Amino acid sequence: MVAASGSAVETSPSAGSLVRAAASWLLAQETLPRHQTAKLLGDDFRVHLEQLIPKVERLTEGRSEGDRSAMIALAAVDEARWRLGEAERPGLRGEVDRVKLLVRSVMTLRGHHDVLVRDAR
Repeated sequence: MVAASGSAVETSPSAGSLVRAAASWLLAQETLPRHQTAKLLGDDFRVHLEQLIPKVERLTEGRSEGDRSAMIALAAVDEARWRLGEAERPGLRGEVDRVKLLVRSVMTLRGHHDVLVRDAR
């Protein structure tokens, strides 16, 4: 992901670092970003989640039914899908708050993805 670029978003390890950096930047902002910045970041995070969700689901396949890491990751997938379904919110504050929820799902799923990849080795 190249934040706010509109370009294709990847879920490679380097893309994971970029998306985490963009997410951390947004969460650390003490003032509201411009509406266009929030919109572009929201679009990038949405695409990243749409690509990351199936990867996390594939990593959970074939694990035992009680596998704790898989169960928690799948719960995070459900929450991410719910957040993806949320409509844009009115006003800059509302939209930034919605995008921050997407950011939290991105950060959470990136973490679960990393754990599942590590466990698969």
